[in-house]
Amino acid sequence: MKKLMPFFLAVLIHQISSFGETLNVPSQYSTIQEAINSANNGDTVLVAPGTYFENINFIGKNIVVASHFILNNDNNIIKTTIINGGQPVHPDTASCVLIISGEDSTAILQGFTLTGGTGTSWLDEHGAGTYTEGGGILITLSSPTIRNNIIIDNEAIHVGPGIISAGGGGIRVGDGSPKIINNVILNNDGMYGGGIVLNYCSDALIANNIIANNRVYQAGAQTFGGGGVWILQTLPGNNLPNIVRNNTIVSNSANDIGGGIRISTANVVVINNIVWNNTQSNDNQINLTGTSPVIEYNNVENGIGGTGNFNLHPSFADSGFYLNDDSPCIDAGNPDVQYNDPENPNSPGNALYPAKGSLRNDVGAYGGPLSYVSPEFWSAKLFIPASEYDFGLTLPGEPVELFIPIINNGSALLKLDSASVIVSSEINFQNSFPLTIQPLLRDSLIITWTPQVNEVLFDTLLIYHNDPDLINPYKLVLKGNSFPNALLYFNTVLFNYGDINVNIQRVDTTLHVHNFGIALDSVYSSIIYGTVNPDSALELTPNAFAVNPGDSLGITFTIYPPRINRTGLDIYQPKVVVDSRFGIGPTHFEKTMRFHLVGTVDVEDENGMPSAFNFFQNHPNPFNPVTKIKYSTPQSLFVSLKVYDLLGNEVAVLVNKEQNAGEYEVVFDGNNLSSGVYFYRFDTPEFQKTLSMVLIK
Repeated sequence: MKKLMPFFLAVLIHQISSFGETLNVPSQYSTIQEAINSANNGDTVLVAPGTYFENINFIGKNIVVASHFILNNDNNIIKTTIINGGQPVHPDTASCVLIISGEDSTAILQGFTLTGGTGTSWLDEHGAGTYTEGGGILITLSSPTIRNNIIIDNEAIHVGPGIISAGGGGIRVGDGSPKIINNVILNNDGMYGGGIVLNYCSDALIANNIIANNRVYQAGAQTFGGGGVWILQTLPGNNLPNIVRNNTIVSNSANDIGGGIRISTANVVVINNIVWNNTQSNDNQINLTGTSPVIEYNNVENGIGGTGNFNLHPSFADSGFYLNDDSPCIDAGNPDVQYNDPENPNSPGNALYPAKGSLRNDVGAYGGPLSYVSPEFWSAKLFIPASEYDFGLTLPGEPVELFIPIINNGSALLKLDSASVIVSSEINFQNSFPLTIQPLLRDSLIITWTPQVNEVLFDTLLIYHNDPDLINPYKLVLKGNSFPNALLYFNTVLFNYGDINVNIQRVDTTLHVHNFGIALDSVYSSIIYGTVNPDSALELTPNAFAVNPGDSLGITFTIYPPRINRTGLDIYQPKVVVDSRFGIGPTHFEKTMRFHLVGTVDVEDENGMPSAFNFFQNHPNPFNPVTKIKYSTPQSLFVSLKVYDLLGNEVAVLVNKEQNAGEYEVVFDGNNLSSGVYFYRFDTPEFQKTLSMVLIK
């Protein structure tokens, strides 16, 4: 692991250098750019609080451009000294800040809120074409220091004629070694790298930043992942790794891959970070393509391999993604002393706030040697996955319960003060209010509808909350139906099998249930056994199912002749029963299944062993999650009994060994499988047979 470079150089100490001049904005220069134009290397452009509608360019000067934050470390100044890039002189140069002319680490941007930037049209340094990049900050062929800023609500998503793609909603860096430290990078959008892009960089440092709620998305266009951080390639001729250390990377999203981080063919060390609650098309919040970076001592949701990595909810406090005292991230980072938290001078051996615990590194933005107290950026962020929720079908007087997921994707406590509906008096809320949810946790709003008459419900749910960015109350559509309008049909004409030989192992008959109505029906099937004994001699599957309007579904009636205890006449008339829950016509149907058993049952040999191979339908079927499978063999031989899914993939081996002649019963547990149809195959050198079964959860 590369040793940390001594970073607290004089140029990064929060004071104005005595070796350069100070140019004050707006008292001496009306705009920040005017002051930059007049500055020389080593000077400081000191900006008073206010909103500056500018798109500033360092124009190759190694200077400090800072707010009054550097005078007293007052975080409130960061929030009130704003560079708004939303009124560019030219729409193709609309980044809030451009550092594109070979500036080095003594070019410092510190203490601002950067917002409203929409990126700059930029010809890629490696011949890939023209891109819109760097909504908040565009850096290329330079290695500046970006520190103590709030980079919020910028975007790089505009693709016009001649533009290939767009990315780096917060920051885009190409061909450099920047230091990006102690920033809040929030709510930025791109088609790749919603928060940060490193393109052909080496020896870059991304440390102790909050990178949250950034997004990779553009309707109808190809995107390339990396909701929080996107890193591609390494600077030619410089193979020093890019370091991603002690960041909190949460609630970012990509509509394809790498909602948290995407790394492609680059040399990177990812260490001591929290990567949590990011969303993408699969479970991997860190996507790796053509690379094997060092990934150690990170807390990554859904897990990732590597030394010291873990997968435990970070347990954030109610604001700013600070850690609760019980957080598993405290003292969980790399134990090497170079990564230690700052020491509290009043409590030797213990960490200085906002780090906690001992001196060992805390995972996340508030741990490690660059630990800092962030400016107040936090707010609750209410997220509900859908805009409408359906109680489904019920009957008057029968309550039905609905669970609506409530997710806090923000960095402060989410509070639902109350909830109500506009129309119905039949809806009740099971929650107690106020309902509070900690950052990056979820709960459910539980609602019960008890209709009193036949009706179609269409109502509006009003949720009163404390998310400052959402309309209040937040509105959802509630739907339901207590007006049964399914129309079931089942042919009840007698079904006559005629003669059935008692030695036939099974006889299957498919009967169809039709729904001629305009709503779904819930259907239940059963058997009236009559004189058939035992019950296991007959089977009907499925026993409970839904039939969509205008559709039909087959049910299978099975007779196992060898199991039947025969009566004198050997004539049997069991009935198949079908019941409709929501039908407006007939709701109860009975169909007689008449058959006559003939023949003589094969007898066992003198030792009581089976005289033939038998392989029976599982019972029960459908099942949840356990069923039994019976079979018999008349001789000793090798037996294989395996279960397969619909694609032919083997999902279970129940028997795979030599067995003596006899009758056997095997229990199959489908607890770890999803609902669906499965095949089970009985295979011996003398006899083979395959049957199907249905798992319903």
